[in-house]
Amino acid sequence: MPNIMKMMKQVTSMQKKMQSVQEDLKTTAVEFGSGGGAVTVRGHADGQVTEIEISPDVVKADDVAMLEDLVLSAIQGFQAKAGEVANSAMGAVTAGLQLPPGFGF
Repeated sequence: MPNIMKMMKQVTSMQKKMQSVQEDLKTTAVEFGSGGGAVTVRGHADGQVTEIEISPDVVKADDVAMLEDLVLSAIQGFQAKAGEVANSAMGAVTAGLQLPPGFGF
């Protein structure tokens, strides 16, 4: 049977590390572009979008649908990339925790 006190200390330590990682994610820059850089979304790994840059070359009154698709694609790509960065950072925190089977993250 695992040592419960040791496990509780590990969990407490992990919680503190997770809080620190969450704070770091708020300042970790993430960028994703679509359409060969026609639309670029910038923000932080916590998912917060801070800027959307659109190249004037793709702003055409007769093709708004294309611009909408590029913006949507850039935002979705940004969210996926931010999620990957966050999952990687959180995974590093939980990697050393020895939990019983079925309690993994």
